[in-house]
Amino acid sequence: MKVYTLTICEEKDFIIISPVIVGNLIQQIRYSANPNMVIPVEHIIPPEYTHYLLHVLNTNRDHDKFHFKQISDSLIKKHHIYEIAEYQMNGLQHEKTKCFKNLFLQKEETNTKYIYNMMIEHTFYFKCKDKKSTFMYKHPNKNTEVILSE
Repeated sequence: MKVYTLTICEEKDFIIISPVIVGNLIQQIRYSANPNMVIPVEHIIPPEYTHYLLHVLNTNRDHDKFHFKQISDSLIKKHHIYEIAEYQMNGLQHEKTKCFKNLFLQKEETNTKYIYNMMIEHTFYFKCKDKKSTFMYKHPNKNTEVILSE
């Protein structure tokens, strides 16, 4: 079994990328045909987690960790959650190497659904494809947690 540590680097705001989200992301990568992917946001961030985050972030918006410099609106909306996740996933690293060459959020043609368009760094892509790989998520407080993906 190969164990790899994942971290989100240089983030000062509240981290919304949970081990569940990273596990969903790894699962999508594991079953992809190539490292260039388009994934519906809901396949990575469960809608119930988005609703939970909306409540938590808006309730605590007056605290420093909940300012999110990329969000200028005072009230955080669903698409803001996706933007924050985009920003934080771009900071995701495996063994001190970026996981993505490129990752960005875009609206689908209907303008009601969102997708992540991503180009996965090749080393991370092949680590995700390897079913013998195990990933650990290192929280900002230095605690680690096994990421479950199937």
